[in-house]
Amino acid sequence: MKEHPVFHKAHQSSSGFRPMIRIAVPATRGFTLVEMAITLAVGGILLALALPSFTESRANGKIRAAAAQLQQDLQWARAEAIKRNARVQLNTSASGTPSSTCDWRVRWTNPATGNVEILKQISADEFAQHYANLVCTANQPTISFDTLGGASAGVEYSFSLADPNTTKRTWLVTVGMGGRIVSQILPGT
Repeated sequence: MKEHPVFHKAHQSSSGFRPMIRIAVPATRGFTLVEMAITLAVGGILLALALPSFTESRANGKIRAAAAQLQQDLQWARAEAIKRNARVQLNTSASGTPSSTCDWRVRWTNPATGNVEILKQISADEFAQHYANLVCTANQPTISFDTLGGASAGVEYSFSLADPNTTKRTWLVTVGMGGRIVSQILPGT
């Protein structure tokens, strides 16, 4: 910043000579219109480069969260089967073909009453609210856990989750015949 020197001037008044002091304010300089335009253009380019990555990252996070929720509910159903010493099932409507209506419920049949009781449930509306645009596919509509925590269907149960609008990644949650639950991203996606 360029400062102006202090000027001393003497002027004559009725009482005699008095020095007059003038102090100059430092010169201030702002941005020019060209500098501001260049800054905005660079910022816009950086934002345009980062936006697709952010969108994909957000979609991957949503898929990962849905897979974690399903894995947690499967583990909970398995633990309930062991605790209750009874068969506990997780049912879904997303069986066979890819479906945008993902839901599941954990249920068991009370041996004392013979009634089916729903222990935990994720409705299609609740799933859509938390995990919008995800497509789900299950290889079978029901997985049953026996009293030892094993999967009683005799086949591996799998449930895949994907967001076809923003990402090509697919998460797979599997239950082995022994009851082991694994959540993983499919190779090559």
